[in-house]
Amino acid sequence: PDVMMQVQDRFPYIFRNSDTLPTLYPAIMEARTFDGPFEIGGCTVVPFDQDHGICRSTGFRFGPFAYSTDVVNLGEDAFETLDGVEIWIVDCLRERPHPTHAHLEKTLSWIERVGTRRAIMTHMNHQTDYEALAAKLPDGVEPGFDGMVIRIDK
Repeated sequence: PDVMMQVQDRFPYIFRNSDTLPTLYPAIMEARTFDGPFEIGGCTVVPFDQDHGICRSTGFRFGPFAYSTDVVNLGEDAFETLDGVEIWIVDCLRERPHPTHAHLEKTLSWIERVGTRRAIMTHMNHQTDYEALAAKLPDGVEPGFDGMVIRIDK
């Protein structure tokens, strides 16, 4: 709810039923909040709390798949939610530590702890060379890229 309030304050024009003046942009979003698991199209989505350094962020698990970006630390509850995940898209900004994002060593330790069969690193910045990173990652771990498509079987 706190995040929704901030988003609505900053970008009121994107929400349907907004009291803002008409703009050039169509209002396409519906404000929805959650305080636990919810369903989308028959898929249960399990949110989990993450530490983004300057604020809290939310990771999501969709059955065998999970998504964690904007995260520098994960608590035990997050690791419990991630237990048994098969494919995990996970934050890895760069090789050196950063105050609000996971770095390579930390991300690799999380991947090893979770034991996922496939991990895809995301949110990499301009300091990360895709080919150099890909060459040194362990089996089952890869850097993501714009336009990447991931197939997830139920």
